[in-house]
Amino acid sequence: MAQDTIADALAIMAAPVGLLGQMAGHLLAARLRPGLGILRAFFAGFPCALAVFTAYEALCLALRPTADAWSALADLLAFLALCYTYFHFANMSYGARRIRLLREIHAAPRGLTKDELLARYNAREMLDNRLDRLVASRQLRVDAGRVFGGRSAVRGMAACLALLKLVIFGGRERSDLPQGIEALRKAVAEPRREA
Repeated sequence: MAQDTIADALAIMAAPVGLLGQMAGHLLAARLRPGLGILRAFFAGFPCALAVFTAYEALCLALRPTADAWSALADLLAFLALCYTYFHFANMSYGARRIRLLREIHAAPRGLTKDELLARYNAREMLDNRLDRLVASRQLRVDAGRVFGGRSAVRGMAACLALLKLVIFGGRERSDLPQGIEALRKAVAEPRREA
């Protein structure tokens, strides 16, 4: 009986242990190959996380003879969800404007004046960079100098988020809900077109 309780307690930790493997793999990849960047270092570290998770899950399954494939699948889904959340947390903290501002200041040994900061911290440049990434990933397209929505799948995802907001926030005033519902209608009604 006590062994079952210990085995169950260990099994609960499978996803968090796998997440620790992801963090360790991510940091190791980033330290060994500094030029990888956040996204590539995350994916380079994922095999480490998968190995840690798989080994831990195998140990838990060996300790719990009553466990079945469904509990292993639930652990795997929880692990993947934690890795997904960690990726976005790391990505947001790395890309946040205040982090960029702090990095700019830290990189200047003599400090920076406000004018120097404004020159480096250019809102137009940030907008251009974001637009370039969205166009490169075909989430947006540019035609004759005007920006349009890209893949209908992205519009569908945005509409689903708007629908979730409607469900979560109810009928409270939310300026983006009508557009989101309309985008959902368009995504469902329009045939898929690639730009």
